[in-house]
Amino acid sequence: MSRVLNVSELGPPGAKFVDFPDGFDRIDFSGLPNSWLEQVITRPRLSRYRAAFAAASRSAGAYVISHLPRMTAAVADGLAVYRSRPPHLAFSFNFTELPTGIDLWRFRRSLRAVDRFCVFSSFESEAYSDLFHIDPARFRRLLWAQDPPAVSAESIPGLPPMYVSAVGGEGRDYKTLMRAASLLRDVPFVVVARPYNDFGSVPSNVRLLHNLSADLTWRIARDSLCLVVPLKDRTTACGHITLVSGHLLGIPMISSHSEATREYTDQVSMYEPGDVPGLAELIRRHVDAADTLRQRARSRISEQIRNFSRAAWQAEISDFLLTH
Repeated sequence: MSRVLNVSELGPPGAKFVDFPDGFDRIDFSGLPNSWLEQVITRPRLSRYRAAFAAASRSAGAYVISHLPRMTAAVADGLAVYRSRPPHLAFSFNFTELPTGIDLWRFRRSLRAVDRFCVFSSFESEAYSDLFHIDPARFRRLLWAQDPPAVSAESIPGLPPMYVSAVGGEGRDYKTLMRAASLLRDVPFVVVARPYNDFGSVPSNVRLLHNLSADLTWRIARDSLCLVVPLKDRTTACGHITLVSGHLLGIPMISSHSEATREYTDQVSMYEPGDVPGLAELIRRHVDAADTLRQRARSRISEQIRNFSRAAWQAEISDFLLTH
């Protein structure tokens, strides 16, 4: 039976982020810290290299699938050290911030031997091909796919009965959202973000929450009048999970334009990044037409479940394994 070495940056051993076809023996390697030393030393991230080199040491006669760019580069480095050249698929090849300087040089060197890259937008295929000097034919665009997110049975106490929500931490432009909220003092906002997000001045009609569980976060989003996804600029490759989850839960949404999310914004109201009056106007429209927009979004849930099914991921994995 052929072996597939599945090397994940974040998932614990055995976590099935992707499914493999029958007839392959799956072996998982996790880059999560599993010792005191790996928890203390984060630069370089010892746990990543431990997982990558462990996989490389067993790669003879196997297939390798790595997840996220830095793990992919570490695995490629490990394979080079062991002088091993198995078929290597980079899955979830997505950057929240593009590398520069020596980091960019390192990626260009390490990624040369990777056979195929799976990205979540056509824009990323083109951008990464140019940036890393990689043949565009080695990239495959797959839509982000998932099941509808779990939703908590209860929300947190003290929230207003009607409010606008925003969730997520990567690539967000919360300063623009705060400025728009300051123009809509009669509209409550509930934002679930990360402590490192920059909000600037937070108006009194905004409630900030940090590091909630995923099911509670999605309860807050689902109960809102609409969900805002404010991205930094037109090239920000973030927000895919938020947009897909919003579609799957039937939440009316507003997002800034980004070339990296254009495949995800059908039926999403759009504004130009940084356009405070434009965003405030869209929010007002959504608040005034909340019942109609929510009914429309919920009527499309079944369609969206088909659109974002993981069947396409399994087909891509099968194609890679069976054609190499």
